[in-house]
Amino acid sequence: MSDVSKSNVGPDGCVLWVVDYRLDGRARQWFRALPPVLGAEAMRALMLEELEELYGPRAELLDLRPASLEERRAFLRGELSRPTSGTDRPDA
Repeated sequence: MSDVSKSNVGPDGCVLWVVDYRLDGRARQWFRALPPVLGAEAMRALMLEELEELYGPRAELLDLRPASLEERRAFLRGELSRPTSGTDRPDA
């Protein structure tokens, strides 16, 4: 997991976090834009708590990191690819 640096803060003043997790055995991904007041460890604790509140033992945090510049651009344009095959489909 990466630490937050000034290079991860976008022009909107937020850090875009990529949250990879597993729900009921299926890979899932969230993008969360938050002000840079939380460091990486505090953000990890927040995501663990949120996954526990939403899904209980059905969810597992796999990875948490600031988005790359290209991921940030794709997110803002609405162009991020989504899993579409097999059981990894978002609507499965």
